[in-house]
Amino acid sequence: MWSLTPQAQLAYSSVSFDAFTDPFGANVSLKKGDSLKGRIGTALNYDMAATGSHVYGIANLTYEFLDGSSVAVSGVDLAFEPQRFAGEIGVGGSYKWAGGKYALHGEALASTSFRGGYGFKGVIGFTAGL
Repeated sequence: MWSLTPQAQLAYSSVSFDAFTDPFGANVSLKKGDSLKGRIGTALNYDMAATGSHVYGIANLTYEFLDGSSVAVSGVDLAFEPQRFAGEIGVGGSYKWAGGKYALHGEALASTSFRGGYGFKGVIGFTAGL
């Protein structure tokens, strides 16, 4: 059975740590550690009712609303400034056997910032029920 699933997500994350001195004597402190990322997209799914397995394709557009993160190392600011607007496309699925007792899961995702930056990631997993 085929299905098309619209998706939307807004994720806020924050990193915090106390200032410290590293083993080489550099003073390290956090200046900014917040992120607010939005995502809209769609997933095209195909479910195999007989086995409970499924495959899917996804396409997303993402936007980072904040200015990235930064730390100060002995008075020098080091910053990570993400590309605000990006796109992602990927495929994934799961294969189940033994009545659903075992399952193999996987996903491959490619992303681009539309400004020359790109990334790839993959995830694979195995589940064994009792």
